[in-house]
Amino acid sequence: MKNKRYKEYSYEVGEIVNETLRIVEKIRFNNRKGYYVQSLKYPNAPCYKILESNLNRGDRDSYIYGSRVCDENSVWSLGELRKYIVDKNKAKKLRLNSKKKILLKCPLCSVERNVSGRSLNSYGFSCKVCSMNYSYPELFFAAYLETKKLNYDYQVKMKNSRRKIDFYIKDLNIFVETNGIIHYEKQYGSSWKDSYERTKESDKEKRKYAKKEGKKLIELDCRNSNFYFILNNINNTKELPNITNEDIPKIKKIIKDKNQKNTDDIIRMYSKGYSCEKIGRYFNVSETMVRNTLIRLGIKRRGINDTRKKRVLCINTGKVYESTYDAKDKTGVNQSNISNCCRGVVKSAGKHPVTGEKLRWEYV
Repeated sequence: MKNKRYKEYSYEVGEIVNETLRIVEKIRFNNRKGYYVQSLKYPNAPCYKILESNLNRGDRDSYIYGSRVCDENSVWSLGELRKYIVDKNKAKKLRLNSKKKILLKCPLCSVERNVSGRSLNSYGFSCKVCSMNYSYPELFFAAYLETKKLNYDYQVKMKNSRRKIDFYIKDLNIFVETNGIIHYEKQYGSSWKDSYERTKESDKEKRKYAKKEGKKLIELDCRNSNFYFILNNINNTKELPNITNEDIPKIKKIIKDKNQKNTDDIIRMYSKGYSCEKIGRYFNVSETMVRNTLIRLGIKRRGINDTRKKRVLCINTGKVYESTYDAKDKTGVNQSNISNCCRGVVKSAGKHPVTGEKLRWEYV
């Protein structure tokens, strides 16, 4: 009787159905014919039940479409992001394209941030403090709070507004804004239209918000991105704990650790002859930020005579010349154009006399 019943099934064990599923076992559930099936795309995922009628109508692998989640199609499958994930079990249950958010924590600065599965899958994770997208005052203040072991939230969103306040110190119940120079005087040439006026308007809105929330707002003067300028202004703010001599090396170390990878790469690229503009494009930050980073690191800026003396390589031919002048003398290509190409201002300079291809140059 049992064998007769099993012969009624449309699919055999081992058979591939709808191009995505393999039949593992014939079963009955809900008093109807069904199967245990295995995902072909995710063979290590748990097998699951499916009715024969669903297979007949063309149902495909549930893991592919996200209605079922396994280690291989979840946020946990993003192996390079696991070091940031706080709740590992939740990560294994959250599908890659989910709009639901999961808590991530930066291992360097311990700043926490909720990110959706969809965003992680598309863009990865970038700590807003440890990445190049922060200002130096924000980095300094975060390092200061960590040295003082004060709990804080970074970039706190104001209710019913798109604006954010730089820090909320939970232990002191105060907001802190690290105000750069744009808060104090107009900056001509800014790409942000009416930047000074809009900044002052933003400041007023943040003051009203803090008052409404019953919290004090500290507007820290950080118009100079200088270590001791910011340190002195913190020590002159009665609501904030003073920075002691013992704190200084700790703060410097945290800043260095946060910035280490980026600063190492900036120094390496700059020493190879890359321009601040080209380095900025590489890190997706402004040229000014790169220039200020070099200044803070005490890196001597190149003069025009320094670049003229550098050896240059014609990437197309593999030939090295002693200087841009030597390259111009032997190839006939304009010296200024070669220099601009090496600094990333233009993509090429001159053409190959035989093939006609555009020549590319770099400092060596």
